[in-house]
Amino acid sequence: MIKKALDMFEGKAIIVGLDYELYDYQAKLVIAQASGALTWADLWRRLLNEPLLPLPEDSSIFRVIEKHSSPLGDYRTALIHRKNKVDNNMSDDNINCQEQVSNKRFLPNGNEKELIKKVQKYIRNNYSLVRLTFTMLDKSTIDASKPICKMFYDNDIFNYETAIDGDISYRNVMVFNRDGHDLIKTSFYRPKAKPHKKGDPRFWPWGFKKSIEQDTLIYITTFENTAVIIPLTEPVCTDAHLESVFGSIISHVNLVEELINEIKQFSGRWVKSCNPSKKSPKDVGDTLELLLGLDINNRSDADYKSSIELKAKRSSSKTADTLFSQVPDWNVSPIKSVRDMMLTYGYLSTHKQRQGYKDLFVTVSNIPNPQGLFLEVDYDAEQVVQYHVIGSKKEVTAIWLFEKLQGRLIEKHPNTAWIIADETLIDGEYHFNYNKLELTSNPIFSQFLSLIEQGVVRYDWRGGYEIDGSGRVDKGHAFRLKSPKFRDELFGEIETVSLI
Repeated sequence: MIKKALDMFEGKAIIVGLDYELYDYQAKLVIAQASGALTWADLWRRLLNEPLLPLPEDSSIFRVIEKHSSPLGDYRTALIHRKNKVDNNMSDDNINCQEQVSNKRFLPNGNEKELIKKVQKYIRNNYSLVRLTFTMLDKSTIDASKPICKMFYDNDIFNYETAIDGDISYRNVMVFNRDGHDLIKTSFYRPKAKPHKKGDPRFWPWGFKKSIEQDTLIYITTFENTAVIIPLTEPVCTDAHLESVFGSIISHVNLVEELINEIKQFSGRWVKSCNPSKKSPKDVGDTLELLLGLDINNRSDADYKSSIELKAKRSSSKTADTLFSQVPDWNVSPIKSVRDMMLTYGYLSTHKQRQGYKDLFVTVSNIPNPQGLFLEVDYDAEQVVQYHVIGSKKEVTAIWLFEKLQGRLIEKHPNTAWIIADETLIDGEYHFNYNKLELTSNPIFSQFLSLIEQGVVRYDWRGGYEIDGSGRVDKGHAFRLKSPKFRDELFGEIETVSLI
C-alpha cells in the first residue's frame, strides 16, 4: 500500500514537472510542500504513517508555486540549497542549467527587475507578480493568490470570501499596453467546486490574450481603488505611460534638504563620540542624534520629525541593516514571552558575567538554523510564522501578524537616511566623520514578505535570561535586512548624497 501511495505522488510530481517546466527534484518538493511536508523525504515518512494521505489539490500546488514566485522571490535559492544538501557532487553546469530553467519560469529576469524598479518610482502600493502560462491564456483565467485576494479586498475591488461559486462579477481594470492604458471589463469569480469546498478565486480581463504573450510577467497592483495590470515589457513600461496615470515622481524634498543641511554643519570633520573612551556599535547613531539635537531613545516612529528614520553605520561595518524591533504576538503564539523563548530554545551562556543564564543570540531565516528555528510566510492566515523542526517534526513557536508588521514597517520607514561615518582615534578618544548619506522611502510590505521567503529579511533574537532568577539581558529582537546591498529590493530607488 505504501509503494502504491508513493507511486501516486510520484506520478503527480511528473505531471506538475511537465506543466511548470520543473526538474524532477523541484516538482517533488512542490508536491511535498503542497501536502504539508517539508521535503520529499519528509513526505515519504508521512506516508509510512498515513498511507491513505490524499494527493494535494491543484489549488494547493499553485499556492506553493505562487509562494515561491511572489514579488522578486527566489524560488531557485531554496531548491538549489536542498539539492546541494542531497548531492554535493552536482556540477556547476547542472546548477547553471537549473538556474536558467528557474529563471524562465519563476524569477523576474534582469530586464524585468529594472522595469519593476521603474514602475515603483511612480507607485509603491502592494503588488504581486504573475507569469502568464499557456494554460492561463488557453483557458482565459488567472488564479488570484491569497495576496492578490487581500489586495483586491483591501481596496474595495472584489471580495472573494463572499462570492458565490458560479456567479461572475464584473469590474473595470486598468490594463497598460503599448499605446498607454485602457479600462478593461474584467471577470471576478469562483467556479463551482466540489461540495463543501469553495472554488478557487480567479479573474480575467476580457480580450487580454489578444494583447499579451505567453511567459509575459505582469505586475498587479491597485490605484485609487482600481486594479491595475502592467505587463513588464519595454514598450509598455515607459515613463510617459506611467506618469500619465500616476503623476510625476513624488519626493519629500523640503524635509530631506533640511536634514542634509543640518548634517553638513558637522560633516567633513572629526567629531567626538558620545562615548569616546569605549567603542560600542550604537555610538555612531547616538552621536549623530545628539549632534542633531534629538533625544536618544527607541522611538516607535521615525527619528527625525517623525518623518525620516536615521540609520548610522561605520564605513567599516558589514552588519545587517536593522529595520525595526518587534516581538511576536504572544496572544496567538505557543511561546508566551521572550523569557519562555530564551529558556526553551536558548543555550547555556558562555559570557563570564552571565553564568546560570540561557542566551539566544541567533538569526532566524528561511532555512533552519542550528537551533532548528526558521521562518515561513503564511498568506492564508496572514502571519509570519517561526517554526522549530527536529527531523520530520515541525511545530509553531511564534507568530507575527501581517497587520502589525505592516504598521511597524510603514511607521518606522516613511523615509530613511542611511548615514555612513568613518571612525578614528584622536588622543585616545573615538571620533566620527559623517560623509555619505543614502535616501530611501516607502517600503512595499508585500516585498518585505517576499524577502523573508528569500532569506534576505531575517529575524534576530538577541538576549538571555537567568534560569533560576530574574536577571536578563535584552539587546532588542528585530527584523533585519541581510545586507545593505538589498536595500533597493525593499525600498526601490536609492538616492546617494555626498555630505562633504
